[in-house]
Amino acid sequence: MSLSAAGFSATFYIQVGSCLGVVAGGWLADRWTGTNRRGRILTQAMGLAVVGPFLFLAGYTNSVKVLVAGLFLLGLGRGFYDGNTMPALCLVVPQDLRGTAYGLMNLCGALAGGLMAAIAGAVKASVGLGGAIQIVACLVFGSAILLARIRVPRAREMDGGVAFA
Repeated sequence: MSLSAAGFSATFYIQVGSCLGVVAGGWLADRWTGTNRRGRILTQAMGLAVVGPFLFLAGYTNSVKVLVAGLFLLGLGRGFYDGNTMPALCLVVPQDLRGTAYGLMNLCGALAGGLMAAIAGAVKASVGLGGAIQIVACLVFGSAILLARIRVPRAREMDGGVAFA
């Protein structure tokens, strides 16, 4: 694959999947939360569970068709996660702390992203770029398992005295 084709593929297919994933993941989470208070968080976990294997595949395959399909599905899973980040935060953080919580979450995400890029650069020489991507894929899949274990309070006073379940 040429450098320009690689650059296009690395962004376009992920972004198309992400756009569809945000809408589909939001719709699914809204419906699922109506029957299960953990539906929104489980939708996020499902998204990460999809991202992990397809990110691993993107770091492993030599087939352009498999790579494109993997990048699209990676984006779809990412959209499921990203589209529900703030609504999921609202499930577990009282209203008066949500701005601070979201700011801290963004800070941690930016720090983790920078740290992971530095670590990937450091291990690239020994395991290659594909190997570094596969390690991250395993971490993402592990994060899906941890996210699926988060519990949402049954009912508590939030949002100005309204019980939120």
